[in-house]
Amino acid sequence: MSALSHTQAADILRQAFQLVQGRPPTSRELLFTQAIALLETGYGRIGQFAKMADQGIFNWGALTKGRQQDGQCPAGSFPGQDTDAQGNVIDVCFFGFKSDLEAATSFVRTLTKTHWPNVIPAMNSGDSLDVATAMTQAPAYFVAPVETYAAAIASKLKVLGQALPDVVVPSLPSTSASTKKNVALVAIGGVSLVAASALVISRVFFTKKAA
Repeated sequence: MSALSHTQAADILRQAFQLVQGRPPTSRELLFTQAIALLETGYGRIGQFAKMADQGIFNWGALTKGRQQDGQCPAGSFPGQDTDAQGNVIDVCFFGFKSDLEAATSFVRTLTKTHWPNVIPAMNSGDSLDVATAMTQAPAYFVAPVETYAAAIASKLKVLGQALPDVVVPSLPSTSASTKKNVALVAIGGVSLVAASALVISRVFFTKKAA
């Protein structure tokens, strides 16, 4: 598996956004989109997604595909695991794309065009809480408390702000003491990781179909 820098990921997302929206992303659109891709799968290179990337199969948004009637994962997908709303580990089928650009394009399309039309305005004029709230329009992208998911996005924005030159991180929403305590670790590699008293950051993957 080839490593992917934040700069390389940004370049791929620019291309993906152009393909989906027919225009380049604004700086805020790119930054928020990249933060979410980093949060969800580490650009398809963390945990179970890393194992598939070693085989040349990529997924940037933890997008899933419905199972066949026999319960098997259909062609173009691979079996994996995540957590449900109750924090239980569940078996899912993740889409498997043949390149980073294909994976990023499907992720950008699903996030910004197919299911959550309010995400783009939130990215351009709001903060991480506004973006997370826009992602809760049914079918919601995630099932964690919105403030918790917003804090997770904000943490990735900070990472990108430190790693990328000339990046201006949008103002971050105030975070309650309880949320700061509970956001011990965010979902990486498809299965949420939980510290002793941390809330589970989880997504209902069957609602997050690729476009």
